[in-house]
Amino acid sequence: ATSVQYYLLVERTSGDATILQRRRSFATLDPFVPFVPPVHHQTEQWKGMMFSVASVAVRALSARTCSHGALCLDTISATTKKSWLDNLDTFVFDCDGVVWRGSQKIAGAADAIKFLQSQGKRVYFVTNNSTKAVAGLSKKFVDHGISVDEDNMISAGMSTAHYLKTHGFKGKKVYVIGSAGLAETIRREGVAVCGDEDTGVPWEEFHQNASIDPDVAAVVVGLDFQLNYVKLSHACMYIRSGVPFIITNRDAASPLLADGGIVPGNGAIIECLVKATGIEPINCGKPSESLGDLLLHSKKIDPSRACMVGDRLDTDIAFGRTTGMSTLLVLSGVTNGDVGADMVAGAYTGPHQPTAVASSIQALSVE
Repeated sequence: ATSVQYYLLVERTSGDATILQRRRSFATLDPFVPFVPPVHHQTEQWKGMMFSVASVAVRALSARTCSHGALCLDTISATTKKSWLDNLDTFVFDCDGVVWRGSQKIAGAADAIKFLQSQGKRVYFVTNNSTKAVAGLSKKFVDHGISVDEDNMISAGMSTAHYLKTHGFKGKKVYVIGSAGLAETIRREGVAVCGDEDTGVPWEEFHQNASIDPDVAAVVVGLDFQLNYVKLSHACMYIRSGVPFIITNRDAASPLLADGGIVPGNGAIIECLVKATGIEPINCGKPSESLGDLLLHSKKIDPSRACMVGDRLDTDIAFGRTTGMSTLLVLSGVTNGDVGADMVAGAYTGPHQPTAVASSIQALSVE
């Protein structure tokens, strides 16, 4: 048995107002055995009901850093791991740095996903990579030996297109910095796209007659491998004119090289435009609430029985915590092993503490 602290979110009614109060208490229980708060706590209406030792601090509806170490899936016993998995029905995976690195396979990743599927777990993939339309993303899964239904994939490009459709941009035109895949995804939602015509335009030609199209209703920025100064300048002009500044994601760096090497991500482009315009963008990728709502509502996911798996603290783990899911940080992408070791030891003092840590998703398999 283990003595642990746990938290209740107590709901009180005061007049017409509902007040939520966070209460700390202590209990002695067996690891990973769900428990109900003691009888004297049940005299009040309470939420956040089923906690376990592994998730007691992270899933207590608190944004504070955990006071205990994260669970290490690489070192716990198969029995303990199975108990942890039994408390989860759904897994939501990031892709880059989790399922693959660049064009390289991550050892055991495909087998881990197949294992979860064989156990009846619901498996979804949510990526901040907006460069591919759903068909291209589906092909990449096939190339890595993973069978995934297209309905189980959500990209930041899809989330951005959904945001445009549901916020009055259908039938309008947007200026896009991004890939052909992002432009295709947006067009499928009935939104017209311009911006690709600036690819390859010399600055000398642009700056003499630079102008903006009055029909452009917003600027959308995703990762663009054909980015140039003309595109940045044109986007800057539109944003400064007052149209909404919408982005697919804010990942500063990504493991996009063929060997999994780290290169600038869309966040690096975004910072350039933020500095030039003084305008903060609307983020449609992780960890945004709009993407969380799209995922949870469209897939009917119960976050208390779901786990977000990713390699980035500021996007993947923050997204999982924002949506109320358990979180698993894997060290196969942009977060290094030193950070993971601190988390397991309880020495990590930064934000976005995960529920669990593993070297890769291979650790999710139980032999």
